Amino acid sequence: MRAMRFKRKKTIEVEEEQLKIVTFKVGDEIFAADILKIKEIDLYEGFARVPDLPEFIEGFIVIRKDVVPLIDLRKRFYAKKVETDFNSRVIVAVMSGNMVGFVVDAVLQVTTVPQNSITKPPRIMSKVDDDYLQGVILYNNQRMLLVDFDKVLAKGKRRELLSLLSEEEKKELAKLALEEKKLTAAQETTMSL
Repeated sequence: MRAMRFKRKKTIEVEEEQLKIVTFKVGDEIFAADILKIKEIDLYEGFARVPDLPEFIEGFIVIRKDVVPLIDLRKRFYAKKVETDFNSRVIVAVMSGNMVGFVVDAVLQVTTVPQNSITKPPRIMSKVDDDYLQGVILYNNQRMLLVDFDKVLAKGKRRELLSLLSEEEKKELAKLALEEKKLTAAQETTMSL
């Protein structure tokens, strides 16, 4: 009798590259963004309006003494005004070293997806203004549009937005926004009594 020898194949498990994302709703669509681009997520509260800005720029908010431009993604993506509610949030991202706040309808979750679940946007979508769409994520029977916050504003608009205010104006806006926040909090406290 002859003994058979089998060669064992070495199994090498390759760990898939993963991307950690935050998912959020804007209108009826689910969007996603790389968590590494996001500084924080805040409640949507008062903001200071500034005249003569594009329609989708709400104004400015103050985060720990920093004046942060506030962009309404609902207006930016769909060009329509949507009322905010208790689910509305501000996603604060860092763009070219500057913080920018983005108003969304709701933040859904933080999750991890395999890199291979991200496909390039269809060719017709590559013509979208400012090319803010980085890809489409198809994962766990869901479709999510991957947004690049750096590209939500055209480069010229970004520089224009961030240079709109002098340091004095930023300080004045910070005071106004803080006063408005205190007033809103006082009104909410009064209403709950």
